[in-house]
Order: sequence, then structure tokens, then C-alpha cells
Amino acid sequence: GTMIYVTSKEQSPSGDAQSSSSLSSDAFSSWQPVRNAQWHYSLRIPASLSLANKADDASILRYTQDALTVEVSAEAATSLDSAIALIDQMRATAYEGQPSLTVNAEKDVTVGGQPAKEREIFLNAAGFPAMETFVFREGTIYRFSTFTAGDALTLTDEARKLHRDILSTVQFGS
Repeated sequence: GTMIYVTSKEQSPSGDAQSSSSLSSDAFSSWQPVRNAQWHYSLRIPASLSLANKADDASILRYTQDALTVEVSAEAATSLDSAIALIDQMRATAYEGQPSLTVNAEKDVTVGGQPAKEREIFLNAAGFPAMETFVFREGTIYRFSTFTAGDALTLTDEARKLHRDILSTVQFGS
């Protein structure tokens, strides 16, 4: 797949790089709004990312820029843990005797007011690192992924910040 690598940091009007802890609600107003009516969520992504792929039912949206990819997917599920286990199982094609992915870090977070799980992983078969955050809401599992192509074993700090900044814009609706 195509990936995206972020080489620039978002700047405030004063020219200072902003930290996600001090962002106001309009800090991302220059980012493009993405509204998914079929799956009841909205978010914002940097204008530098372009829509590269959209599933017919809008269950997968993929945005890319150079080596960086940001992907949002949604599908029916029964719980957060069972959905993550199922997704991992679907990826479980053996690769040179190794598991399909290595989980390097995992923590509980909140996205759009919903409990969520954030993981930093390395996809062994594909050979690239990713950060993914899962949200389970009203029978749907949402997966927000950021990954980069290339030889890196872990994401850059810029890619991690981008992932978390995008998640800070997520809203769920009815």
C-alpha cells in the first residue's frame, strides 16, 4: 500500500509549534473536514493528505501523502477486545515463522468521549510500523491507523503526533 511520511509540523500563527495539550478547538480549522454519514463519525485531517481509496460502503477511507498513510475503517463488532482479536487473527498469516504483528506499546485512551485502545505495532509481513487506535461504539469498531512506508522499525515522533492530533478532532454522532 501507499504510505505517508510527515515532514512538516503544524505551526500556530505566531510560528510556534503547538503541543496537543494546549490546542484550542479551532487549532485544526485549516484541516479538511471528513464526515462519514454511513458510519456516524467526523474528523479533520491535514489538507496535505489526499483521499487515495474509499470503500463502496465508506467503511474504509485511506488518505496518503508520499510515504504516509492515514486510514479509518469501521465495521460491525460485539466488543472492543473481540474486535481487536478478530482483526489480529485476520492478519495472522505467518511470515518467516514470525507472528504477523508485534505490539510494541498499548494503552487505554479516550477518543471522541469514548473509551479506546491505542497500540504501536510493527507489521512483520508488510515490514512497516503503525499506530492504531480502536474505538467500540454502539456495535461498531472504529480503527484509526497511521503508518509509514520504508525501512523504519518505529514511527517518527511527527507521525505519532499527527495520529493523536487527528484523533483529537474525532466526533461521533447518531
